[in-house]
Parts: sequence; structure tokens; C-alpha cells
Amino acid sequence: MNKAAGETWDYVVVGAGAAGCVLANRLSASGRHRVLLLEAGGSDRRLWIRIPAGFSRTLADPSLGWRYLNQPAAGTGNRVIACPRGRVLGGSSSINGHLYVCGQAEDYEDWVTAGATGWGWQDVLPYFRRAGAQLQAGEPRLHHPLCEAFIDTLGKLGVARNPDYNSGTQEGAGYYQTLIREGRRWSAADAYLRPALKRPNLVLRKRAHAARVIFEGRRAAGVAYHWRGKRRVVRAAREVILAAGAINSPQLLQLSGVGDPTHLQSLGIEVEHALPAVGQGLADHYALRIAVRVRGAKSLNERAHGARSAIEALKYLFARRGLLGSPVAHAYGFVPANEDSPRPDLQLLFAPASYEGGRMGQATLERAPGMTCGVTQLRPHSRGYVRLALPDPTASPEIQPNFLADERDLAALVKGVRIVRLAFATEPLARYVAHESWPGSQILSPQQLVEFVRGSGSTLYHPVGSCPMGIWDHQPLDARLRVKGLDALRVVDASAMPSIVSGNTYAATVMIAEKGADFVLADAK
Repeated sequence: MNKAAGETWDYVVVGAGAAGCVLANRLSASGRHRVLLLEAGGSDRRLWIRIPAGFSRTLADPSLGWRYLNQPAAGTGNRVIACPRGRVLGGSSSINGHLYVCGQAEDYEDWVTAGATGWGWQDVLPYFRRAGAQLQAGEPRLHHPLCEAFIDTLGKLGVARNPDYNSGTQEGAGYYQTLIREGRRWSAADAYLRPALKRPNLVLRKRAHAARVIFEGRRAAGVAYHWRGKRRVVRAAREVILAAGAINSPQLLQLSGVGDPTHLQSLGIEVEHALPAVGQGLADHYALRIAVRVRGAKSLNERAHGARSAIEALKYLFARRGLLGSPVAHAYGFVPANEDSPRPDLQLLFAPASYEGGRMGQATLERAPGMTCGVTQLRPHSRGYVRLALPDPTASPEIQPNFLADERDLAALVKGVRIVRLAFATEPLARYVAHESWPGSQILSPQQLVEFVRGSGSTLYHPVGSCPMGIWDHQPLDARLRVKGLDALRVVDASAMPSIVSGNTYAATVMIAEKGADFVLADAK
């Protein structure tokens, strides 16, 4: 095909992350549509992407991400908190911790209540099933004795084992479902993109940085992007589809003159379409860790140092097992924060390992035996925004999730810390606890707990909702993911969530892309 500036494709998809990989596959499957996929990052053929435990390196690798930072906020002590986003084939599915969580059935009924008609649990369930067949999530190969003790302990506290937390009924305890296949990371690029790249009607351009959407009147006619040192323009005969994620999709809309007219004009950007809600509504999961020193058992820590590390390397090389085949968390608990909570409010993330410094975002295993339980609030009330800082596509936007701005979020996380501590003090898990190493038993009073939550937590890497769908004015997309007031332009990614789902957001993002692809193909007819 002609690769000169001004070439025309049926669909131009911006972003080869989770949603973009799904769209590229589904839109090109019939062979009738010509699809161009633009990705700002490069190849995912990297050793630490392939190795599951490599998430500890990939999340912080500047060559694989956008190096974004959340803006300081009063609720988290005015700290600058990293906001890792994948800039590589597969997007964040190539750097994340592998956990597969669909959320609660009630999450999607909440979407319907918020105006997203057709997105209830029974509406989205077929798309989760379709995605599940492609992604093939399964339990971790390693069932560590400390994980068994954790799950049994939650049972003693009234949280029963749940054989499938992705059934819609989430409450319970057990092992996480993970996106690790035959001991290797199984990203959206693996599951969706690579099979589709064999088709002649799909073309991928790596290191192609989208600069703006080109409009002809109210119609999105194409995309301007930088590739191989030149500015180029590609036309879309049918649609332009933004699948760049909850940070980059609203950024690109604003760069294109779609957003709050006052803010755009202050940056010297010509307003193509006034839509003040673009970039508003950002939500993210805030999480923290509680760690203890282990006695009477071995943890994963000891395997990461000295001669044992060489043994683990050989074990992974020949059998794809052991420490290097591990996800970020092994066992889960989805628990209510209070007895009167109608559904789980908190997610527990247990690992038979502990990390230097204890804080979220640090992933160097300690030498002494330890175990860790992370805790996050499933449905935070705090909301923030993504907005341009400069009229430059290469500049980072201003990202403000406003963590803990709502006091209800703080109260839930304080309760979560207490629940985790209770678990560590309850048999059978208690027999393996020597003492709490992070934050330490000296952090006890209500004020100390508040300060710990505000001062030590971080993102769980789940930004969503910055271009939510629905019928209301604060929702810039309609329920078919079309940008309101414009033609031939959709946003199909985590931006579109009207509210954050209860758990890790990757599964829901893939589901949105599966359903969004059906919308696109139906409209093509």
C-alpha cells in the first residue's frame, strides 16, 4: 500500500495498547476493511516483558513507558506519585502485574444508572467470555503454603473461598487469575495483535506519535502524526478511533481542539468543538502495603538472593516455573469494609514476599523472609482530571487523580489496614508472623493510621474515566463510544468507563474494546 502522506484507510486506530490490539484484530478480521494502527512506542520483544516477574522492572523502565507523574495533591501529602503507562506494543498489558479481574456485576449496573445504556452485566458478559477465550487467564502455577494460610485465615474471618471471582459474584478469597501462559506474559499484543498482523489489510506503524485528529467540518477525517522524522497525515474513510488510554486519549482530543474552550484558548489551540467534559472524571485505585517478617516458613525473598537466585533462573529457563514465573500478587481477598456493606469495598493483594522500603511501587525483594498484603479501595469517590499543560503532543499532560480528596476513601483504606492486621494476627497465618515490618506496630493510633495511609500509598496503575460515556453533559461519549457532537470519531479504551470497576481494570478495558469493535462494524453496515 502507498505509505505517502495523505493515504487513506478505512479505520485509523491510535494506540496499540490493550484496546487498540483488540480493535486491530476485530476490525481487520473479515478482510473487508483496511486498518492502520499507530503506536507511539516500540517493540515488546524484551526479556523482562516476557518473564512474568519482570513487572518489577518494566513498570519503572523509561524505555517502555510514558514516564508520567501524577500532580501533587493535599490528600496524599503533596507527594509526586508516579503514573506508569505503557509506551510499547501491548501498552500497559506489557508492563503490568498480570492480574485478571472483571469486577462485580453491580459495577456494570452502576454504568447503566450513570446513563450508559446497554452496558449492564448481562450485556457485557458475552464480551468478557469472548475476551476470556482469547486471553486464557489461569491461576498461578505456584501455590505457596503462605498463600494457603492467608486464604484459610480469611475463611476464619468469614470470607469464604470463591472458586471464580470473575463470575460476577466477587466476594471471597482464593488465587488470582493471571495472564501468564506457559510461564510467560500473555499480553494483548500476544493474544490479539500478532495473529492479526498476518493479514494484508492491517498495517502497524511503531514509533508513530499522533499529534492531532484532522477535522473536515464536524467529521474526523484523519490523523496527523510524527513518524520517521517527518510529520505525516493519514485519512480515515470510515472512522478515527482513539484507543490511547485514559491519559493519552483525552490529551489527543484536547490537542485536536476538542475540550474545554477556555482552557484550549489559553494555550493558543483553536477550538474545533467545545466539549468541557473531556479529561474530567479521572479515577484511579490508591493502594498501600502492610508487610511482616516471616518465621517458621520460607518466603520468596530467599530465592532472589545468592545461590538460590541462580537456581531460580535455571528453574525458569528449563521449566518456566518458580520465582521468575510469579505475578505481582498470588492470593486475593475481596471483602466488605463494614458488616453492613452490601458488596466488597476492599481488595486484598497477598504475596509470599516482602519488598525493600515497604511502599507501593518498590519491588526489590528483601533478603530476610517476609510476606505482604496490599489493600485498595475498590470504588473510590475521589475524581480528578487530565488536561494539557502545553500545546505540544510530546509534553506530558497534567494528571491529577485527587487521591483521598473524599474522606470516605480515606476511611475505607484505614479500615482496610485494620482488616489486614487482623488477618496477620489470626490463625493459621499468625503462626508465621514474627512481627510487622511495615509500617510497624508503633503505627497504632487513629491519627497515625491516617498519616500512614496518606503518606505511603500510591497508584495501583488503574487510571480510567477521563472521557466517560453516558447521556449526561459531564459525559463526552455516548453509549456507543462516539464523541458527542462529532462524526466518525470514537474513544474506545478505559477512558470511557463511567465509574471505576471493582478491581484491576485491564479485563474491563479489553471488554470495552470487544464491544466497541462490534459497534464500529455494525455502523459500517
